[in-house]
Amino acid sequence: MLSFKKTIIPCIKLTLTAGIFYYLISSGKLNLSKLGLLIDAPATLSLLLGIFLLIIIPLTSLRWLIILKISDLNISYLRSLTLTWIGNFFNISLPGTVSGDIIKGFYVYRLHRNKGKTMVFMSLLIDRITGLMGLVVMGTVAILFNWDRLYSQTQIQPLVHFILVLFVISVIFFGIILLPYRGDRDRLHVFISKIPRSGFLLVFYLTMKKLGAKPLKLLSTVAISFFIHCCIVFLFLQITKLIGAEPVDPFIQMFIMPFGFIATAIPIAPGGIGVGHAAFETLYSMMGIKGGADIFNLYIVIQLTNYMFGGIIYFFYKNEYNLSDVDKQELTKNQVI
Repeated sequence: MLSFKKTIIPCIKLTLTAGIFYYLISSGKLNLSKLGLLIDAPATLSLLLGIFLLIIIPLTSLRWLIILKISDLNISYLRSLTLTWIGNFFNISLPGTVSGDIIKGFYVYRLHRNKGKTMVFMSLLIDRITGLMGLVVMGTVAILFNWDRLYSQTQIQPLVHFILVLFVISVIFFGIILLPYRGDRDRLHVFISKIPRSGFLLVFYLTMKKLGAKPLKLLSTVAISFFIHCCIVFLFLQITKLIGAEPVDPFIQMFIMPFGFIATAIPIAPGGIGVGHAAFETLYSMMGIKGGADIFNLYIVIQLTNYMFGGIIYFFYKNEYNLSDVDKQELTKNQVI
């Protein structure tokens, strides 16, 4: 089974990614020569890299830090920023099933072994959830400002319904989390505790209740996520101008983002390469806009270039963040949490 995971699954992922690229390039939907536009426009390239370097990555680190501190996992902002960079680097450089999130979570675990792995990696899960909620809020805002245009198209209606359902679920979820915690009088707590092998779910619920006890901090993580996604929308709009594609309404771009980034979360290739190209090409086409694959292609180059800076940080602090053979064995276990 282990051999299958190490050889067959990566081969399947590589084949799928190559197949997607072959289709997009052969059909004329992806033009790799447009990557040269980034070199021909150094001012735009610097702007895009700068937004990632100076805004998106630092805010991502801050969001995770807030969640860590509420979870009683105290680290400095500088360490959170460093681990975020290192995690991003491993996301694009480490083959197999061990993601950059697991790597940076493991470093925190080494500092707080008394807290256990579950609490540490729970912070990463909640960080992802708040990121998703930021996307859902963005999609909902886009729908409210473009209801007539979006809902008048039959093929778009299921996407509208999907975002609105996610928004309602998010509101209900937040409502439950924000209810005052009363220990044994918390019926949901009692219900979860009676479920067999519910330890992970119970820790997740209790951690979220800790966040709910500090509503401003909880809402701040979603607000940070929303602002990060707004910055990414700006990046996409700038790339659209750069390649000479048809101008995109900012709210339409905001509507596209949740679906595109949910697709890139499918673990086939680093950064959603391949799947993201196909997803954004389809989404832009549904809106009557050409060049979706090219736009995402330039975006992913900007993103991966920034993530590579994490390698510089890792090698600069290699002695501090070096993984021993025991650490590596622990990381590759099937039950990480």
